[in-house]
Amino acid sequence: MNKKNVSKAAITILKYGISLGLLGYLFYSAAGNESFAALRDEEKNWPLLAAAYFIALGGLSLTFIRWCYLVRALDIPFRMSDAFRLGFLGYLLTFFTLGVVGGDTLKAVFLARERPLKRTEAVASVVLDRMIGLYALVLTAAIGLLFLDPLTAVGLTAEQQQTIRIMTTTVWAVALAGALSGLLLLPGVLSSHFWKPVTSIPKVGAVVDRILGALESYRQQKAVLLLALVMSCGTHLLFALAVYCTSLSLGGESASLLGHLAIVPICMLANALPLPGGLGAFEYALTFLYTGFFPNVTTQHGFITALAFRVITILLASIGLAYYVAHRRQVKRLLAEANARDDDSETAPAEPATDSPAG
Repeated sequence: MNKKNVSKAAITILKYGISLGLLGYLFYSAAGNESFAALRDEEKNWPLLAAAYFIALGGLSLTFIRWCYLVRALDIPFRMSDAFRLGFLGYLLTFFTLGVVGGDTLKAVFLARERPLKRTEAVASVVLDRMIGLYALVLTAAIGLLFLDPLTAVGLTAEQQQTIRIMTTTVWAVALAGALSGLLLLPGVLSSHFWKPVTSIPKVGAVVDRILGALESYRQQKAVLLLALVMSCGTHLLFALAVYCTSLSLGGESASLLGHLAIVPICMLANALPLPGGLGAFEYALTFLYTGFFPNVTTQHGFITALAFRVITILLASIGLAYYVAHRRQVKRLLAEANARDDDSETAPAEPATDSPAG
């Protein structure tokens, strides 16, 4: 194992450590809490839990369909079945690292291998797919924050209320910046000499260069980009509905559907932190917001809801595991090729945080 792989392995271990630390803190806080024990032992509504699973599956499937349309928009022949297989494998990689490669690199390498003359377009499709998904997440979170007034969060301290105010300002600023970035699609903007010094900045420049290249590839595909954004917002609404069904299935008092539509996108932003599947971050965020904004709900309801939804996301990831086991030899070759090309700027996009419910 070379130095780069050792470094990546160390970072992976650190990420898992942070995730487990967050979960450990939440479990420690819940230990001995009567409401936690009561909810844990409450009879579950299994049909509602099943509904939550299939709703989340629908939301996740929309992300695969979105990527397939983005690929086809660049005149790259691509089967929907391949988009689903690679999508589930990539989703699995957000939880369990099979080597040092990430899901986005895996998808880019697959397309580059199948269509060697379309390598640049392959990377562009993966980069834009992730950018649109993340922006839609910020956008839905910004809308959700319209319904959350920190001053009404009686379960939060003054410092925590201030944290939410800062978060609200930041999310809205990013949402506005994302909307203004649509101006980049105007003729001549992406080819401007203004970008040359920016793309020359070490490390950051390479990422900016890939983003600009991806935008240039789709400059004439504005309708496809808009469709992808709408699908992404639909994905996040389905995830919110899935969390709501999960909450209802546990028994006891639950927050309203509108409440979940407001807070779940914000929790998904925490879930997008570079942790394994967002493990720990999502649970902490949902517990925090439940406690602050829904004082009529049992203290630990948010935490148990987050844990139950985490099980659902792991079950979704197991679909990718099933494909990995069934096609182990083929997948191992693809993973080996992706690992070998991880440093290749033409086939290995930077691995941003995911917009999926795993994180």
